[in-house]
Amino acid sequence: MQNIQNMFASATIKLTAWYLLGIMVISITFSFLVYNLALGELSARLGVIGSSLEERGDIFTRFNYSSVREHQYNQAATNLLTILVYSNLVIFGVASVGSYLWARRTLEPIEQAHEAQSRFTSDASHELRTPLAIMQAETEAILRDKSATKQDFKTVLISNLEEVKRLNKLSTLLLKIAQVENQPVDWQEFNLQDITDRAIATLPKEQQKLINLKENKKPPKTQGNPESIKEIVIILLNNAIKYGKKNSQINVRCFRERGKHCISVQNTGQGISEEDIDHIFRRFYRADTARTNSADEGYGLGLSLAKKIADIHHGEITVKSLPQKTTTFTLKLP
Repeated sequence: MQNIQNMFASATIKLTAWYLLGIMVISITFSFLVYNLALGELSARLGVIGSSLEERGDIFTRFNYSSVREHQYNQAATNLLTILVYSNLVIFGVASVGSYLWARRTLEPIEQAHEAQSRFTSDASHELRTPLAIMQAETEAILRDKSATKQDFKTVLISNLEEVKRLNKLSTLLLKIAQVENQPVDWQEFNLQDITDRAIATLPKEQQKLINLKENKKPPKTQGNPESIKEIVIILLNNAIKYGKKNSQINVRCFRERGKHCISVQNTGQGISEEDIDHIFRRFYRADTARTNSADEGYGLGLSLAKKIADIHHGEITVKSLPQKTTTFTLKLP
């Protein structure tokens, strides 16, 4: 991690130097042009004055105008050069600070993306290692047990199968996230009510009975990828069922609000704390497991995937939670 920080610090300094070099090249070039143009204009004006004096008669010829002209020219050149030098020094100082801030701002999104990717890789590795470690420990233990029966081996195999299923679920979620991030959206017009119906149809029959879908006589239509939006609705439905009171009703509604096309999913349960609401869309973040009525703790990737899809569709997912009452997730699309 320290090497990565040093790399970005070095890149910031290099980028600052390049920005500063570019600014100073422009500033010095401009100063050179100003210096030459100003002195050229001054020389021309002094020449005109000298010619005018010569035309006015002998009284003016007593003055050694050429020496006066040279003195004025040299003094003006010195003053102008001093002004330009100090101006460039001021520009150098201001540009140094500005270039550093500009370089930091340029690299900040890259650094944040790199940190997020590093956290994601670390968290994914941990989640993958956990079931593998369990499988390895159980397998080694049963192999060392000389008195193990056929039933004991069967129990271990069943346990290992559960861990394989968890690994398969995790790899599927990771693959979906990668696909969402790397594939362009296939934009189509679709009906939010139809998408919601299709999402509900993917649930087991006993869970479908818990869904209370409020029908909309004029269901809103919007643009996007129907399958991706269905994926969001499925995630929100699963979340509502998992964290709601056991066998409690899930209220689903499609509507328009302030120019947005919305799907809301509401459950009744313990609710989500303000602290957790700020983090629930982070990858691998899991709130208090006491909130769930399911034995499956999940991986904390579902809401992260839903938010990523919503962002790509220029939409958002909002959360309103009343402790010990209701929690409402609302998908808002343009």
